[in-house]
Amino acid sequence: MGERAIIGDHDAASTRDRADVLRGRSMLLGFTGLIPLVLMVPILLLHLYAVGIVEGLVVGAGVISYHASRGQGITTVDLLAVGFSACSAILYFGFSDETLIKHLDIAIYTLLATLVLLSLARQRPWTEQFAKRLVPPEMWNRPAFHVINMRVTALWAVAFTVCDLLALFGSGPVRIYAPLGVLIATAVLVPRLARWYRARLLTSVEAPPRLPPARSSPSPRVS
Repeated sequence: MGERAIIGDHDAASTRDRADVLRGRSMLLGFTGLIPLVLMVPILLLHLYAVGIVEGLVVGAGVISYHASRGQGITTVDLLAVGFSACSAILYFGFSDETLIKHLDIAIYTLLATLVLLSLARQRPWTEQFAKRLVPPEMWNRPAFHVINMRVTALWAVAFTVCDLLALFGSGPVRIYAPLGVLIATAVLVPRLARWYRARLLTSVEAPPRLPPARSSPSPRVS
């Protein structure tokens, strides 16, 4: 069926609308919810527990306030950052329990990997909630929007799984810094992958159909 079958309703959309869906806007703005988590995990692994908890609460609340003030909604990552920080604060300051804090990286990466993989299985890509912050609402039901997010979500699934394995089996600097390198590399790669795939879909939509070669009619017989 090919890319044309994936697009489906491209004949009903104008070229300008397709260009809006497939334009190469940066997707990093949608993933600001990762900022408190990316900062908090290495701080906690350095045993600066109070600093890490406060950072997660303050930065997480700041990210939520930033997007809420712009009417961009709240994502699962935004809630995850504040939720883990709040639970850690209650256990650490209220009960002097360091169990969650000491294994927070494993808990976060495992939960994120699970959420992303489940979203792929349900055909509801995890990254759609972030992409909707950047794309006009009239574009959300376009097949191109769904296809691109499925590809980007698959990349994040790989990244979080790798981070989880590093947290589970790594130690020392590898456990602290290697997952950060994976997340940063993925965040840098995502906008480029999205732009490349958008351009590919746009080319597929606008390319003229290939016509079958003309058959030459048989020459009349001369009796």
